[in-house]
Amino acid sequence: MNREASVADVRLDFIYDENDFKLDMEMAEEFVKNDMNFTVTLFRINRAKTDTDDLYGESNPQDLRYMPPVELKVAGFEIEEAENKAYNPNSTMRYQQYGNLTFDVFLSELTDKNVDISYGDVIGYSDKENNFKYWTVQDDGKITADNEHTRFGYKGYYRSIVCVTLDPNLFNGR
Repeated sequence: MNREASVADVRLDFIYDENDFKLDMEMAEEFVKNDMNFTVTLFRINRAKTDTDDLYGESNPQDLRYMPPVELKVAGFEIEEAENKAYNPNSTMRYQQYGNLTFDVFLSELTDKNVDISYGDVIGYSDKENNFKYWTVQDDGKITADNEHTRFGYKGYYRSIVCVTLDPNLFNGR
């Protein structure tokens, strides 16, 4: 049975419609850009110019090529507690590294900047002057149909991005 997929979605029109959604988005975007003011830098992998292995299509970190960085205004910004780890079993050689980074970004911000965030891309953030740190995207949050990422179940409007710390020997912003 071939069924048309063009059924109008009018289940909420009586209480919430496109005009309400646009107004909510304008207010939310203004709050994020002018009041919260968290900015991250996105370094997208240029998959067309990156050298890959002929057999598996994999790349070594030194073979990755990146597009020019893009600054994004984000919300829901959180850096998890730093981890204290050891290089050896007896814990005499210890180091501490930043925890995972999670943030939310409006779909409109990505559209306005004409970018997309994908698995493996690098996110940079400066938590204080002269301390720029890098994370790599582990979850690009591309599915936005769940209740959390929609406004009253009407339409998805933001993505939650989860990143893990990146070894500074693998990426240094260049």
